[in-house]
Amino acid sequence: MAQGKNKRQIMARTVIFSVCLTIVAGSSISLMSNPTVIKPPITQHMFLRCGLNDDNFVQSGDLVGRSVPAGSTPEKRSYTSERVKHVTGITLSRNDVVIATVNAYFPAAMEQGVDLGDVNVTGDVSQTTGELGYLQLAWTFPTNDATGHYECDVRGITENRHMVIYNTSLDIQAEAVSMQDMLEEITKLKMNLATQTTKVETQQTSITSLQNTVATLRDDVATLRHVEQGVVDCQGTNSHWFDGRVAHPSGAHGYYDKTRQVTTSFNTSYRSPPVVFLSTSYRWISKDNDVEYGTKLMEVTRDSFTLLCGGDNNTDHHLMDMEVDWLSVAV
Repeated sequence: MAQGKNKRQIMARTVIFSVCLTIVAGSSISLMSNPTVIKPPITQHMFLRCGLNDDNFVQSGDLVGRSVPAGSTPEKRSYTSERVKHVTGITLSRNDVVIATVNAYFPAAMEQGVDLGDVNVTGDVSQTTGELGYLQLAWTFPTNDATGHYECDVRGITENRHMVIYNTSLDIQAEAVSMQDMLEEITKLKMNLATQTTKVETQQTSITSLQNTVATLRDDVATLRHVEQGVVDCQGTNSHWFDGRVAHPSGAHGYYDKTRQVTTSFNTSYRSPPVVFLSTSYRWISKDNDVEYGTKLMEVTRDSFTLLCGGDNNTDHHLMDMEVDWLSVAV
């Protein structure tokens, strides 16, 4: 009988415990620091972030953290069983002194007269970041001034239009730098220096390569810009052209019986033989003469070109004089 009675008592207690545990949907505050222990001047970065988020948590017994109706003074809580609809303001304090705030009317800022070293403050209560609201401090090489007891207060209005205040705290401490810390830091510095040296050497090689490429491109541009022009005089009447009989350029019209070859030097030598264009610009022809004439490019080098002035041996086709325009373009 006694054993049966004990079993019933255990079952009763289990049932009571199960009934008292409930899942509550509400809002909760969080205050985080990374790290929580600093070692000036070795610690390079530290951040402290306070935020408010919607949350689900297990609650037993009475509803802990219930908000109060408007008109009453809200008690500071770490969470409430009502979800916050709007965050109106967030305040961070250090050793009971307010150091930073953000609210619905003013952006995140440090309090005037507060000097905690090289610290940057950010925050938002517009719910655009995925949180109901947050306030964050980020230090670069934090000093002992950054240590102490930190508290965060978040004020808000719940979905039931109740005023609530959330509060939480943490401590940030400092430790003395040990010999082992110094050795590890020296090792890191040497490794970083070696890495940076390698990067600098690689970058210098890249810079040298780019400089060479730029120099080559400039040279190419200068070469492509090398254009010259002029006029060649075929030196009088074709009856005085005695450089031999030469085929027409196309080979389709027989030969020039009378020719004169003239060589012209460029003002500046080309890097490679250029393209030379010829155009007859002046001809002196006797009245009623039926004249056959033409020009032909015979040779092009880096320094000069030779052109041919051609005409007919027939006295009825006599050419008194001729000039040829030329244009040379780099390739």
